[in-house]
Amino acid sequence: MKKHIPNLFTSLNLLSGCCSVYFAFQDDIKVSILLIIVAAFFDLLDGFLARLLKVDSPLGAQLDSFADLITFGFAPAIIVFHMVNIEFNSFFGLNEIYLFIILGVIPVNTAIRLSKFNISEEKNDDFIGLPSPAFALCVISVTLYLLYHPTLQLNYSIHYAVGSILLSFAMVSRIKFVSFKFKSADYHSNKWRYNILFSSFLVTVPLLILGKPFVVLPIILLLYFIFSILNNYNR
Repeated sequence: MKKHIPNLFTSLNLLSGCCSVYFAFQDDIKVSILLIIVAAFFDLLDGFLARLLKVDSPLGAQLDSFADLITFGFAPAIIVFHMVNIEFNSFFGLNEIYLFIILGVIPVNTAIRLSKFNISEEKNDDFIGLPSPAFALCVISVTLYLLYHPTLQLNYSIHYAVGSILLSFAMVSRIKFVSFKFKSADYHSNKWRYNILFSSFLVTVPLLILGKPFVVLPIILLLYFIFSILNNYNR
């Protein structure tokens, strides 16, 4: 029975992703974003429980990939589509189907990244390529910021769409990104993990005190990128 517990949370991840897509199509972007955040929690929990209960299985791995494709690939693409659709049509004078096809690069790159991860036999403590949940969190953090700053959304919507597409290629890159799978508690083997966590704490507290909660997630993700890049040159 316990072997199905992680799969339950993976299924909740997938269900949250499907609901996120639904609300994005209904133009309820805030709810769609919230559901991706909830799904990211379920995604974190299913992996933790699988390791804790020692019930890793091929079925769980495949189910996790399908869930991540919907939640962290397709759902963010739909969010971007609805955020920039009007500006895209007015700026380029093209039918919205062209934007939909262009943004299809995002789930395609997500699928490639997940497929490469599933067949990889390379043993590494870090992720090869940007993890799909990190990509989705990057997109929704910028989306949230634009939602609360309508002027920026109007002026930079095309840049936001292009940036999201370009960022999706980081998922299929050979760049190593820090994984938070702690095998021990010592500082030396987890230096970059601790650096990210400590730096994130240092920026989160003052930003919350200053009443800037929507800036917290983008800055934490920026720190994650910076320390991951530094980690690539420290080998």
